[in-house]
Amino acid sequence: MNISEAIVNTLISEKIDTIFGLPGSQIIPVYGAIINNSSSIKHILLRHEQGAGFAAMGYALTTNKPGVVMVMPGPGVTNLVSAIAEAYYQSVPMVIITADHPRKNLGSEAFHELDSFTMLKPVTKLILNPQKAVEVIPAIQKAILYSKDGKPGPVYINIPAHLLKEEIKAGNISQKPVVRNRKPKVDKVKLRKVAELLEKSKSPIIFAGSGVLRAEATSELQKLAEKLQIPVMTTLGGKGAIPESHPLSIASPSFDFSFEYLTEADLALVIGARLNPVNTKMETLNLPKTIVRVDASPEKKSKYKVTLNIKSDCREFLAELLKEIDKKKIVPKKNRIMEKFSSALIDYRNYYEQASKSDNGLISPPALFKKLSEILRGKDFIFLSDSVWIPSTYLFPKILKPYSFACIRSFGCLGFAFPAGIGAAVANPQKKIISLSGDGAFLFNCQEIASCTDYSLKNLYQIIMVNDGYGSIKELEKNMLQGKSTAVDWKPIDFLKLAEGFGAKGFLIRNENELEDILFKALRENGPSVIAVRVKNMPTLRKDVMQKLLKKAI
Repeated sequence: MNISEAIVNTLISEKIDTIFGLPGSQIIPVYGAIINNSSSIKHILLRHEQGAGFAAMGYALTTNKPGVVMVMPGPGVTNLVSAIAEAYYQSVPMVIITADHPRKNLGSEAFHELDSFTMLKPVTKLILNPQKAVEVIPAIQKAILYSKDGKPGPVYINIPAHLLKEEIKAGNISQKPVVRNRKPKVDKVKLRKVAELLEKSKSPIIFAGSGVLRAEATSELQKLAEKLQIPVMTTLGGKGAIPESHPLSIASPSFDFSFEYLTEADLALVIGARLNPVNTKMETLNLPKTIVRVDASPEKKSKYKVTLNIKSDCREFLAELLKEIDKKKIVPKKNRIMEKFSSALIDYRNYYEQASKSDNGLISPPALFKKLSEILRGKDFIFLSDSVWIPSTYLFPKILKPYSFACIRSFGCLGFAFPAGIGAAVANPQKKIISLSGDGAFLFNCQEIASCTDYSLKNLYQIIMVNDGYGSIKELEKNMLQGKSTAVDWKPIDFLKLAEGFGAKGFLIRNENELEDILFKALRENGPSVIAVRVKNMPTLRKDVMQKLLKKAI
């Protein structure tokens, strides 16, 4: 066999069943090997490399398996960088494969030449560049392993194109490299200290992040919460770590929701979460002075002082902590946080009930979320969003299962949700995939409607909130420029014609009277569908909260 065939065989043996990407001249031999193995592995063609990267992210985030993307060098890689960076900052397992000139030839201005190693170093977990045929397969195996090992992240492997056609005997292919189990062991001394803190605490709270999902620790998390009756708040990346319908769930920190009830907490157990600005409402979240943080990677710069930092796999730590709690016979105490949360939630809902009222028939985003919640109740769905603030509102559909939600986070790259929805739809054909974007974000990768129709993705529904501009940026400009704004508006776009031009279904919801009937009809029928909803311009955040956050962020 040749190296290209060995690459595809290795991917299949590593349980990789899907590759996202675009072909280029240098990588064509690998595509030949995919054709010969089409019953075991499929390739999903996107129209732009950024779309391919986000599709691989959607696949990874909803399966907890590495997303694999394959592109040509040079412009293929530069087009992909934003998606790689989003994966890096979200700790998403991803493997990027390219074929290029040998590294020694860099500097000759060859076709598609680029020093991708230097460019990608800040946003990848590992870069591999095998230079001999016998090094290629171990590099592929290592890339897959490292992408998901410890703290997950993107791994870039660049293979000299001339190696792809080289013949290699099966016996000359190195076996899988022996890599030690890199999960840090649970520190027993620190474990006992956490148990002691929980025993003394009168009002503890759990703050769970995406690390809980990546470690497949949702069952252990819920057992801990129920055993000691501890309320659970999640980051956006941690949504689904505990069902948001659970009596102990207080969901994600909404940017415009009062979190004064957290003043009742005397201990925060932060599990698999970073205390960065996005996760903590631009560092305005009132966490208690005593903070225990458990994660597979150390905390980066944060304003919050962690009392006890524990480097550990979340699942193993929680399993050991449950044993220690049983051993010490720690019992739950009456926790006032849930009571205070319920009271605060009433005020919040009243605010949004007022905000959701129509304006000349135009639909407010909260009214759309409320109707979506009603229609999707009881159904198996996955939600993807191009917004940080939208999915943190308490009118948003409740996420009840792990790996059922994804959105842009601290890197904040618009254009994520729609192509990520493609990856999620391919990986989860039995579930409804709902991608939600503003019209500005959707236009970043609207060309990927073509991929939806190519592969007849009947379970994919793209909802566009249409207000003919970059609404949230316009609001920021008005707050910062004495009520003025510029470069944020455009003429109306006919999204129905756009969808139908690519062969997808198109729906337009123009006012509140049409919302329920058309939205229900659109989601009942098979997709792929583009559902354009005319929404009124309303503040993304309450004015008092916006002013407070601007002081922190700018």
